[in-house]
Amino acid sequence: MRNIKLVLAYDGTGYAGWQRQLGQPTIQQVVEEAIARLTQAPVILHGAGRTDAGVHAQGMTANFQTDSSIPLSGLVKGLNSMLPEAIRVLDAEKVAHDFHARYNATGKVYEYAFMATEIMPPCQRLFAAQVRAPFMCDAVRLCLPMVVGTHDFSSFEASGSRDLT
Repeated sequence: MRNIKLVLAYDGTGYAGWQRQLGQPTIQQVVEEAIARLTQAPVILHGAGRTDAGVHAQGMTANFQTDSSIPLSGLVKGLNSMLPEAIRVLDAEKVAHDFHARYNATGKVYEYAFMATEIMPPCQRLFAAQVRAPFMCDAVRLCLPMVVGTHDFSSFEASGSRDLT
């Protein structure tokens, strides 16, 4: 049994987030189904975190266990040929049996982009929020140090959660 770590990138626009949800398309579900088709065995894909509906990722780490002997390069090529264009496997790596993407995550980076404009360029709408002028850029700059850095978000987690925040 191999434990495989994947690095994923995705455009979450058409998805109800990372985590499997009944009757809604999710990143986890789509990738699990592609892995199952490729390896011919059901899998559970563990993500380093969960993104909300419409959220994109550029380096989401996930892992799954498999008896498949498909070479790692074949996994990447095979999965990318099966996945929709909005989801890509950037890398695959065999990792220790006890590796778990969620519990071994050492950090997460969140990036928020805003465009201060009256007219939003169509190609930017997926990657930035429109802020109509006048935008108080100096006031925002003064507040940024309060949100940049490492913070304890444990008050936002579900009761009994094992996540490190």
